[in-house]
Amino acid sequence: MENDIKKYIRQREPIIMVDAVIENDGKVETGLYIDKNNMFLKDGLFRESGIVEHIAQSVATIMGLECEEANKPVPLGFIVSVRDLEIFDLPAAGSTLTTEITIVNKVLNVVIVKGYTRIRQTPVARCEMRIFIEETN
Repeated sequence: MENDIKKYIRQREPIIMVDAVIENDGKVETGLYIDKNNMFLKDGLFRESGIVEHIAQSVATIMGLECEEANKPVPLGFIVSVRDLEIFDLPAAGSTLTTEITIVNKVLNVVIVKGYTRIRQTPVARCEMRIFIEETN
């Protein structure tokens, strides 16, 4: 699978928080290697805001993949809400996150998803997120 993330999301450096698309047992997951210069690091740990941004960009990546398959432009998305956020661990620089996104529902221009982030098999975070998707022409 093509891993040029910029094809699937509207974010640009230095705020890109997804660097891999992974096909795993028929599911599409995203990944992020946490570089020591990542803007969401504090005291060597990837902070909660970075984890939430990574999950949101994972949703954007999945939506971008769908748009590419449908030959549509990549839309702009905005986080509407984050619910039931649980942070189990703050990953250290040098860690690689893997995130699974499950689409729960799409209502008009809002997509409701569940995100689950881990390092290998160790949970890092999970939440439900609502994202408003701007219509494209």
